[in-house]
Amino acid sequence: SSIYTYDPTESVRYTITGPLNFNFDEFKIELRNDNDVNVYSDCSAPEISEVTASDATTVIVYFNEEVNENTAENTANYSITGDITIESASLHLLNKSKIVLSVSEMTDGTNYTITISDVEDLNGNSIQDGTADFSYNTDGINEMIEVSNINLYPNPTSGKTSLVFNAKKQHQMNVSLISIDGKIITNTTYILQKGENRVDFNLSSLEKGIYFIKLKTPSGEKLLKIVKN
Repeated sequence: SSIYTYDPTESVRYTITGPLNFNFDEFKIELRNDNDVNVYSDCSAPEISEVTASDATTVIVYFNEEVNENTAENTANYSITGDITIESASLHLLNKSKIVLSVSEMTDGTNYTITISDVEDLNGNSIQDGTADFSYNTDGINEMIEVSNINLYPNPTSGKTSLVFNAKKQHQMNVSLISIDGKIITNTTYILQKGENRVDFNLSSLEKGIYFIKLKTPSGEKLLKIVKN
């Protein structure tokens, strides 16, 4: 019997049906006719997968699919309880399902609810009144260091920056520099001394953008945002 062939269009998603055969050490779906090939139709709105507060002024939203840049970066499409103001919304450069929100300062130990509407996926489906609960909490790490007195300067920076803080007692702390897409750039363990401690960073070789410094102690962790300009 003749084999049906189909010439696909670049960047178009398809749904394929047909018999599955194993030939020449690989599985293949054999097309029988044009009814076996259909342009994929997405009719589902994006859903909120996860919401986290990385620091007192940064909230990260993850959707279950890639979203449209214009609607994702419209601050009017987001609201957070507790009179928190959405100051900016940035779609991640590589992970198009991840949004970074810059917000007014949140209160430590407080639970919040975010509501999202009119953010569209790449097929024009929009979420309406999607909600998710999250919290901002630094109580655990506060047992080890004085969270309220952490200083990261200069920030923004064009290269070098310093993290200065007070430890309440001698203990071990892991410090990581992380890209906005979650890649660990540096990861170092320090033995902190009671009193003032200082950790220096050099971002000169990194591209401009947002990065995070993660502090992890045996009792908790904290994420700080730093901007390379």
